[in-house]
Amino acid sequence: MWVRRGLPPAHLVRRQAAAAAAAHHEIDGDPEDGNLEGLWHKGYTGGAEWIYRNPYPYAPLSDDEIAIATVLCGMAAYLEGGPEVYGFAEAAQDQWLSLALDEALRLGVPVTVPQAPWG
Repeated sequence: MWVRRGLPPAHLVRRQAAAAAAAHHEIDGDPEDGNLEGLWHKGYTGGAEWIYRNPYPYAPLSDDEIAIATVLCGMAAYLEGGPEVYGFAEAAQDQWLSLALDEALRLGVPVTVPQAPWG
């Protein structure tokens, strides 16, 4: 079975790490038959439970494009007085973990990430 590679938005990766380990990536369409009609990312399931559902169903967007659209729509809501979408602490943590992963790959050994100063 063909599965698109990629991750859900970064803030969901961190919050759902344990559940995502047993998750299944759901897509529509069948590219093995050459039919790309209806090919879109539905979300991630863990057993019968939905861990993440694509907020833009039926749109032929990659995982990165879904993440960008989610942040942009959230930013528009934030500017109208809504909740913060992807603040500094969350972005800094994601970048720090990304750098730690790069270091682990470069060194070939596990690395320990200490408690971040931003929480």
